[in-house]
Amino acid sequence: MPSLERSTSRNERRRHPRIACRIPVDYAVNERFYKQFIENISYGGALIQAHKAFFPRQEVSIAFLLPVSQDPIKGVAEIVWIGPGGFRVKFKSLKLRGKELHFNHPATANKSSDIIKEEARKMGRIKKKKVHWQGSSSPDAVSYRLYWSKCGEVSYSSDHAELGKVTEVILPDDVPSFPLIAADMELGIPAVNEAGNESEMIELKAYFNFTVPEAPSNLQVEEA
Repeated sequence: MPSLERSTSRNERRRHPRIACRIPVDYAVNERFYKQFIENISYGGALIQAHKAFFPRQEVSIAFLLPVSQDPIKGVAEIVWIGPGGFRVKFKSLKLRGKELHFNHPATANKSSDIIKEEARKMGRIKKKKVHWQGSSSPDAVSYRLYWSKCGEVSYSSDHAELGKVTEVILPDDVPSFPLIAADMELGIPAVNEAGNESEMIELKAYFNFTVPEAPSNLQVEEA
């Protein structure tokens, strides 16, 4: 089995050059939700941080935002390799487009995260929002989830992301799957215990505008 994994990894590198990065990602395995970082990415898959034990061939639902993307990328992947501190997935139901990985060029394949951040800056600047709350008083509360809805009341079936044991998040940085739109949104946050059970939600309605205007053009310098 190890030799098969190494062979698959080598073949993948030949087909899809990888880019080192640090991109926030929300993912779910067996209906348990996690929030970590993608450490490298290619057209065919990604290496994701993990502090839990998973297994090859498990399916993973993932959502992340690339520096040059305007909308979150969501889909299903399959675990193809397990290593210390992380696992590699092969994309199944999502396909990255050339413009999303346009920096994946042999001359730039080793760009640092600082350069990738600079590319994101060129796409525009979004005014961030801080969402915070008072933590649950229950000793078995181990994490929180953020639910959101732009089409009515928020519920447990709404889009959501695992936040971990925190009492504030910065949107959209800390939740890459949060929609980058201008709309009235309803948010809901429950506490979650180790068994995965959720408390009643606290809810909030607010207007979010995470869109950017078109850039000006024809910049010139002339004698005054």
